Amino acid sequence: MAERVFAGRPGVETASAGLAPDAEEPVTPDHLDQADLIFVMERAHRAKLQRRFGPHLKGRRVICLDIPDDYDFMQPELMGAAGERAAPFLPRQPAGPGEPGRPVARCVAAAGGAASAGACPWNA
Repeated sequence: MAERVFAGRPGVETASAGLAPDAEEPVTPDHLDQADLIFVMERAHRAKLQRRFGPHLKGRRVICLDIPDDYDFMQPELMGAAGERAAPFLPRQPAGPGEPGRPVARCVAAAGGAASAGACPWNA
């Protein structure tokens, strides 16, 4: 989901991962170690991240979007709410003209559902 929410944001790289045991792409320490920002939908997700990945969150900004994790995957209302609530924390400047592939921000968005989270494995 995160890829679609942030797809139109120049310089922001995202991919999807989840905190649930049956996540298709589980969040890993590598995702977190490379992130500039970490978004979670609920406070419970922040607590779960802290318990499971505490050392990998040191020096990272974890932002709770306060969105209940009870939406269907890719539900339009979820997509809209995530985009609106994350926008103030994302960089406003696009990548420079000579740097089309260089990210301005690397973000992780994590949720509890098996397919409802985002993380950032990028090629920088």
